[in-house]
Amino acid sequence: MKDQEASLKASEEAQRKARAAANNARAKQAEEQQAYLAQLMTERLAQFEDNFSNTWSTGTPGIHLFELTADLDHGTEGDLIKSLFNRRLIADIEQYKMDTTMKVIFTQEGHMETHTEETKFIGICNEDKIDELSEVIGAHFKNHRRNGKFPSFDLTTYAIATGSVKYLEWAIEETAIEAKDKTEY
Repeated sequence: MKDQEASLKASEEAQRKARAAANNARAKQAEEQQAYLAQLMTERLAQFEDNFSNTWSTGTPGIHLFELTADLDHGTEGDLIKSLFNRRLIADIEQYKMDTTMKVIFTQEGHMETHTEETKFIGICNEDKIDELSEVIGAHFKNHRRNGKFPSFDLTTYAIATGSVKYLEWAIEETAIEAKDKTEY
């Protein structure tokens, strides 16, 4: 009986040592695999940067694309765009004219509203200035409502994840709080 107990204890001890050795081997293998995968990712990133050195790849740049669709007349659209540039809220903007026919809408109160033209603007703004951009556009349209109740503009922003390095650096600089002194030589 004592021989059986000693044999049982010896086999339990051998199993414990084998289990500990297996756990250590698995942990070491996991560390090696993690290091190997990190090395592969570093190599892939270096290869990507070699192939696409003109593409932003260091995380999100903090720049957003915005789409502004609005009921504008030709007299006020220039004022809005000039105001956005002067306040350094936008870096770039493109204007697209939409339906040019005049629309007459009768509200539920029996009033007649006319909408001459919808214009769509697509531009670039800094992530930190989206709220201010929305406020300035809202102030520009504060007295104009669509169908008597709704704001006469729609503003949507999208975070930009990648793009031309030079363009994104320029956009970041253009929407910076303080303008860089461009007189340096």
